[in-house]
Amino acid sequence: MAAPKSAPAPVIDQARAYSSPPVAPAAWMPNRKAELTGFQPSGPQLGYQGPDQGFALKIAAGFRDRLQLAPGEDADDAIRGC
Repeated sequence: MAAPKSAPAPVIDQARAYSSPPVAPAAWMPNRKAELTGFQPSGPQLGYQGPDQGFALKIAAGFRDRLQLAPGEDADDAIRGC
């Protein structure tokens, strides 16, 4: 049972300082079948891979009817980030 809010803490109790664990855990390694083992592909017209660009494009497409475009801007270009 927790102490009530009105119960004062003893003055002799000191705040604990952080201390590292005695042993560092082993390094994490990708060991699942679908895990990428190499680098992301790179080259012309591949762009920059992000963590979830497909979801960002889906959200952007949902804002198509609310876009306020300047003269000469195209909605498709704005959504794709061109």
